[in-house]
Amino acid sequence: MKRTPLKRVPFRARRRSRATKTRAILYGAKYSELRYERALLANFTCECGCGRPAPFVSGSDQPLWAGQLAHIGRGAKRSSELSKVRWMLRECHDKFDNRNQKVVPAKPGKDA
Repeated sequence: MKRTPLKRVPFRARRRSRATKTRAILYGAKYSELRYERALLANFTCECGCGRPAPFVSGSDQPLWAGQLAHIGRGAKRSSELSKVRWMLRECHDKFDNRNQKVVPAKPGKDA
């Protein structure tokens, strides 16, 4: 009698919040709590210096005018701690999400 192998979906562990030696990585409800705490600490305004209101919107489908959680560190230095993140508008986050925190200049010939 010939046996056929079982067709199984490989087991994948769920992503869980964890702490490493130098950083904390949050997912799910804990990440949402961090977002709300930072927005509350920033008084629901952008922390880039523009001072515009950046409201908190829960859920994954966020509008363009909503605030975002921006990590200060990059790559392996990125940490989900209250002291290592800031609350910013999406527009400001895109401008400052560059190495050395330099504002990205507009391309010549393009209207802003």
